[in-house]
Formats: sequence, structure tokens, C-alpha cells
Amino acid sequence: MFTKGPIMRKSHRIWIIVSAVLLASCVADKVDYAGNSQIYGSLLYQDLATGAVRLVPAGAAVQALYVGDGNAPAQAFKTSEAGKFSFRPQVEGTYALRFTFEDTLQQYRAALVEKQDRDTARVDAGKRIRYTGEIPSVKVEGNNKFYAQEVILQATAQTGLKLIVTDEQKNPLRDVRVCLYANKAFADQNAPYCGGSLAYLSTNESGEVFFAGLEPKAYYVNARGTIGAVRVNNKWSEEMGVTVSLVAGQVVSDTVVLK
Repeated sequence: MFTKGPIMRKSHRIWIIVSAVLLASCVADKVDYAGNSQIYGSLLYQDLATGAVRLVPAGAAVQALYVGDGNAPAQAFKTSEAGKFSFRPQVEGTYALRFTFEDTLQQYRAALVEKQDRDTARVDAGKRIRYTGEIPSVKVEGNNKFYAQEVILQATAQTGLKLIVTDEQKNPLRDVRVCLYANKAFADQNAPYCGGSLAYLSTNESGEVFFAGLEPKAYYVNARGTIGAVRVNNKWSEEMGVTVSLVAGQVVSDTVVLK
């Protein structure tokens, strides 16, 4: 009679310990499962300057937010590879991912500066375009699951001017010096050079330049380059030139013909 009580109490203690171990293992499984789940995919952006869809470069900022029931910390990190992102959730639930990167717009070749341009120190080097995008909702559940996504980031609203410089046969011209004026008298006085201009860029291999962060008003363009050994520009007569009026929050495109 007297020996049964301690034995029962001991058995009861053993059962409590076993139950606690089993419960702990269940909780561990609940947390650890997510190490086998992954939200990953392609990260692209639509280049505001050209309209082309490109890979987002490495170093884009990513913020992962837990939006399901319960609590999980937000995580912030940067992409380590161009065009790709990967996130391993820590708990089951619904997540939102947000992406951001900035593109520096600088197309300038000092070798193109001529002596008539010397008073132009206004290189358009400080303009940055911010691109953003998101995955609003991914529900993570179960084990060993992968959630593939493709995200195309879009530029925030900009007032800008995209110019494509060509010859008379519509061939794009590279390394053309393009300068922008807000005053027509200055543009005409300095044509075809860049003295007194607001900004000064040179065309890329596609004959393009992109001026960002402008005010919505009229602008005037002087452009000068070479075709072979021949100097060409867009001011071949007093009546000709390029005048562009910009609209707030929009990118206006135009063509500049040199001859």
C-alpha cells in the first residue's frame, strides 16, 4: 500500500517530462519548417530613359513584411545578384515583399567639350531615378515549398526629356554632345555650342540622351557631333532647331536630326 504512492508520483513525473519533450518538438517543427520554403524569382525594371526592360542590378533593397496572423519581424536585405531575389520565411503565414533601387543617369564625355563650351560646367550628373515594385501577398504554408515570382519595377513619376539624335537617314548617332536651354536667346546665341546651357549630356550607342528632374516648361536644344570627319549639328539655319514643352509628371520624347 505504502509503495504504490511514490511509484505513481514518479510515473506521473515521467509522463509530464515526455509530454513536454513532445510538445517542444512540435513547436520546433512549426518554426523550422520554413527553412525549407522560399520566395524567389526575377527582378526587372522598365528603364525610364529607353523604355527597355532590364535586369535590376545587384544591391537592390528588399523589405519582407509579415502580414499574416501572429507576429514575425520585418526583414530588410539587398539582392546579391543582378536580376534575382530570394527570401526564406521564418514562420508560416502571408508575406509582402517590397523592392527599391535608384539608377544614376549620367551620360557625359569630357572629351567632347570644345573651347566654345568652356563656360558650361553644368553636367547632368546628380539626377537619380527611383524604381519601386512589390509582391503584395504570398501565402507560405507546408514544407519544402517554393513560390516563384516575377516583378517589374516602375519608375516614380518624373518630368523628363528623352531625345534620340539621328542623321538625315534616321541612323542613331553616338557621342553627340547635346545641351539643354530654358532660354531661347541663349540657345540661339551659342548655337551649335553649349555655352550657358542648363545641362550637357552625350548620346549613347543608341543615339539617346535622357534629361531627368526638369521643370514643366519649354526647353531648347543645341546638338553637335560628327559623321565621319564631317561636323554636323541641329542648327543648320536660324529657323531650325528643337523646341520641346514638358508636362509635369511625364517623360516627353523627341528626335533631333543633325546635318
